Amino acid sequence: MVVIRKIFFVNFLFILVLTMPVYALFGRVVDFGTYHHICFKLSSNAYNFIINHSVGDSWPCGNVNISDNQIHIECVSQFDGAHLGKYTNCLPNSGKSCGIFDFDSSEGKGILSNGWSNSQPSSGTNQIKNIILNGYAYKEFKSILWFLPDMPTNFYSSDNSCPPAIITSTNPSNTSVLSSKINTITINTDIDSVCTVSDTPNLNMEDMTVLTVDDLKSHSFTFEGNDSTNYTFYIKCIDEFEDINEGDYVLSYFVNYNNLPTITSTPITNGRELELYAYNVTATDLDNDNLIFSDNTTLFDINSSTGVISFIPTIGGNYVIRITVADGIETSEQIFNLNIELVNNAPVMESLGNSTLIVNKTFIKIINATDPDGDGLKFSENTVLFDIDPITGLINFTPSVIGLFGINITVTDNNSLNPKNATKTLLLIIKILPNIILNSPSNDSINVSIDTNITIYFSENINKSDLESLIKIKSVDGEEIIGIFNDNTLNQSFNPILLLKPNTTYIVNVSQNIKDLFGNNLDKEYIWTFTTELKDTDKDGIPDYEDSDVDNDGIDNNLDFLIGNISNINNNFFNLIVKINSDENISKNLTETNKVEFLLGENKLLEFEFNFSNSSILDLTNLSIINASNSTIGAIIIHGLRLSQDSTKTVYLERINPNINGVCIKDEEIIQIKEITNSCGSSNEFKVECDGSSQNRYTCVYNSSTNLYKVTGLSHSGIIQLSYNKPSDGGSSDGGNSGGGGGGSSGGGGGGGGTFGYVCNTDWQCSEWSACINAVQTRQCSFVKVPQHVQDAPCQDSSNGSATTQTCEVTPPSATAFVTSTETQEQPQLETLQIALKSNQTTSTSGLSAITGAVTQVFTNPKAVKEILIVVVVIVLVVVGYVRYRFIHKKKKSR
Repeated sequence: MVVIRKIFFVNFLFILVLTMPVYALFGRVVDFGTYHHICFKLSSNAYNFIINHSVGDSWPCGNVNISDNQIHIECVSQFDGAHLGKYTNCLPNSGKSCGIFDFDSSEGKGILSNGWSNSQPSSGTNQIKNIILNGYAYKEFKSILWFLPDMPTNFYSSDNSCPPAIITSTNPSNTSVLSSKINTITINTDIDSVCTVSDTPNLNMEDMTVLTVDDLKSHSFTFEGNDSTNYTFYIKCIDEFEDINEGDYVLSYFVNYNNLPTITSTPITNGRELELYAYNVTATDLDNDNLIFSDNTTLFDINSSTGVISFIPTIGGNYVIRITVADGIETSEQIFNLNIELVNNAPVMESLGNSTLIVNKTFIKIINATDPDGDGLKFSENTVLFDIDPITGLINFTPSVIGLFGINITVTDNNSLNPKNATKTLLLIIKILPNIILNSPSNDSINVSIDTNITIYFSENINKSDLESLIKIKSVDGEEIIGIFNDNTLNQSFNPILLLKPNTTYIVNVSQNIKDLFGNNLDKEYIWTFTTELKDTDKDGIPDYEDSDVDNDGIDNNLDFLIGNISNINNNFFNLIVKINSDENISKNLTETNKVEFLLGENKLLEFEFNFSNSSILDLTNLSIINASNSTIGAIIIHGLRLSQDSTKTVYLERINPNINGVCIKDEEIIQIKEITNSCGSSNEFKVECDGSSQNRYTCVYNSSTNLYKVTGLSHSGIIQLSYNKPSDGGSSDGGNSGGGGGGSSGGGGGGGGTFGYVCNTDWQCSEWSACINAVQTRQCSFVKVPQHVQDAPCQDSSNGSATTQTCEVTPPSATAFVTSTETQEQPQLETLQIALKSNQTTSTSGLSAITGAVTQVFTNPKAVKEILIVVVVIVLVVVGYVRYRFIHKKKKSR
């Protein structure tokens, strides 16, 4: 039920008079028969006019057009549809009548003349409508032209009176649905007025409640409604002239608001650490809306749909809990204190996992732990490897042993009544990363020999599978050095196939990706540099650029067309010799064409004709002859030999595989035999059957007595055995794959077996044995690079060193060294020489004791004494004869 507040009418009228401005008063008018007084309002201006139409004729008038100084009225006959417009001068704001409009049936025939358009929708035909609009009862005259500019929308005529204030709008709008329980309605009027409200129609204003006045054109009232209920209110307004609208302005609203949800459950206010706490929050909603629950705490998360709270508290204390339930529009809350009883909880330690450590590298780890009760913590461990910091949990130590260690780390709280602890296992994997302990040449070393090997000493045995890609040696101008690695997994020696360039800086880069046999990477990347010596071909200490005779052959460089000698050739053959025109003496002035031969003993290895001249110089310092054979296949490389365009050379290759009777020729400059493809089908690769016939300008013939292939017609030289039989027409065709990859070139290990044996360039060199002291002799031995050579026994390795100590004893020369009666005179002399040589090798037998011992033994042997006397007599006779000869010769000369 609307609460209505009434006031005395005189008081509200007094307020109205005091607050409203003075307006012109429109008087009441009467009906004059065919005259009808009409009052209408446009905005806040009231206009009056009189329509005069003929008796018996009906001219409903409704179309009005107002300009600055006149009004145009148009009426339409109901009988014949004729329409007629009239103008009269009128000041819209004068507050006076705008005159009389006379309409007669004899006037104006025709409908909708004067160009008026009805293209817009209209609210009805030309007729009078009895309607209630905006709460007022009035007659409205509308025609199809009501939408024209500045045309009033409402006409009022009620017993010849002009209505007072007009209600132009309401907020909320009339007939709307109100969603709140308490609502305020605002009414706006076109002029200053005071309005009243009632929920009963047709009351006098004295019996109604005055609306709150905001600015005399805005009025409001408030009411509290029930949900799902219709409400109707009736409004009357009075203007400053005490004119009151006769009809009620009617407002209708439907109240439909949301009901608040209500929490009906009683909270559980006590809990205990580490024990389940459960509270089922329940709530109701009169609208049966879907309810959503939420909370304000980090202790737990309430189930948003069911309202169930279920959790195990870990931290005791008193907490203010706010539970909220929402229906999508409104919310309700339940606030309560939750007391969690304190219980001592065990500390919580992070997961420790596994850690990999490196010997001699510091390991640091902080063990993180927390205590749910905020207690202080103390750390401990059960190992002798390290001592954990009891306060901070810091582990800081440098391991010195390898192995797998499972270590228990314990953290304990300082609760004196009931201490709790937590223990977890830390797994330590301690290993050694391989590293380089020594390298040769050393970093920044200079004057390094151009035939040096690059040696790397690793701390651990390494995996050799990827060394070629993981160890790179380049000159500073980017030229990569090609070579081979030895078979040692601990000490790697890289042997360049070609001699290094003189006076050049090289960079050695050892990748960290090198692994030991257990898969551990090298501890870091290693990079160092070294610089080779100035070129000094004859090793006389004078660089070639300053030496007028670089190879010390007695021939000035300007006249010398052969540079170097056999010692300057880069090769891995043993006892290689060179002959020119069958003469080993090549230190002579050579001119014109001569035959050059390289031999191993009596067997040729390489031969060619060479025209020695100022423009054609044979430089042996640039020549490399590489035995690339291995135990299963023969191969050879000739590199750095420049012949004239039409000249060729002949190369001899050992036939290691007796089941292969062909070769593959790579007739271009190569360094490694692996540059020849297995199929022998790449550019400049040719298959030749060794049957003595010419094939692709090459011939190959096998000599069974030397077990060598002779291959002729070569410009360059890379040759490997290949299983191949030429086509029947004698031409070239694809052959089979080669019998295997080529072996190494220079280096400690070479091709095994066959004529050439084992090719080596390293050996142990030892000093002389020391004197025999306390029955022991010593000497110093070093594993060094030696001239490349071929030997029957396998090459020496740095791991199987030569003996540096031996036992010894002082042994006098044996008397039997002086022959028996059946021996010739030369034999004792030879054996005596052998004893002397042995004495030099074993210094413990040298010295006075050895000599006196020998003399003693000689004179105790009668046969030896006799022989010595004979020798002495002979010597005396020789001396006497010589003296006599000199004397006689001198006398003759004086005469």
